[in-house]
Amino acid sequence: MKNILNAKYHQVDDGDKFISATIDGIEVSVPIDPANRHYDLIMQEVDAGALTIEPQYTEQELDQMEADAAAAEEAKAVAVAAAEAKLEALGLTKEDLAALLGS
Repeated sequence: MKNILNAKYHQVDDGDKFISATIDGIEVSVPIDPANRHYDLIMQEVDAGALTIEPQYTEQELDQMEADAAAAEEAKAVAVAAAEAKLEALGLTKEDLAALLGS
């Protein structure tokens, strides 16, 4: 029987999913594919209750990412409002600016 440690789900930007784990002391990336022998082995351990695969992010990390995204949206809204105020102070509209920029 193989020794499996530190199993964790991952998803990369292109959508591919895999499990990182240490199997018999070797760090591996295992595709989510039932035909893959390492994936099959990992899932047997999970089904037997001998292994838990950790999620890619903790709840705290997800909460922080959500807060960061909200803060970024707020900063964007403030920047847009400031830019619109400057245009108004100059007596210009968004359309005037687009025409000046050749858009």
